Amino acid sequence: MKSLVQILTALCIFPAIIVASTASAGTFTIGQSFKSECYDNARRVYFSSASLNACNHAIDDDDAMTKKDLAATYVNRGIVRAYLEDYDGALADYEEALKLRPDLAEAFANRGGALIKLERFDSALEALNKALMLSPKQPERVYYNRSIVYELKGKTRQAYEDLKKAVELAPQWAQPQRELQRYQVVAR
Repeated sequence: MKSLVQILTALCIFPAIIVASTASAGTFTIGQSFKSECYDNARRVYFSSASLNACNHAIDDDDAMTKKDLAATYVNRGIVRAYLEDYDGALADYEEALKLRPDLAEAFANRGGALIKLERFDSALEALNKALMLSPKQPERVYYNRSIVYELKGKTRQAYEDLKKAVELAPQWAQPQRELQRYQVVAR
């Protein structure tokens, strides 16, 4: 039987935080090259050894990249690694990105997703909170992932509030709407 973590984290797969079912947030890099291919693969949720190789080549050719693009490429490779279930490798990539850009919200957001998959919920919550403080490009995904952590920690009200916030920010996104349907609000 699947654990609650497997069920909840299997709910949301999208390119831009990670985790084969939490939400991820990719980062765009400029130019037609391996770094573009790495970004495209992370964004399109296309993951294979070829996806990883494109990211590896982009990082190996880091002389051609700005610090900003190199950090973005580490995030994108982390996304690919996470979807390939190499969460430790993904975490290492997010840390490399954060060494280059300590204010990169998407690195914290994706780090939180990987930590959820590793069932390190306190650390995941810390990373997701930091991502929200840094204004990620897709905050609804961070709120969604944080709702998973809250639910797994037994903090139902906070989980519910984060799902509502995700729906408010992205009303067209069906996943948090479906998750909200699992809740029943009772007046006391």
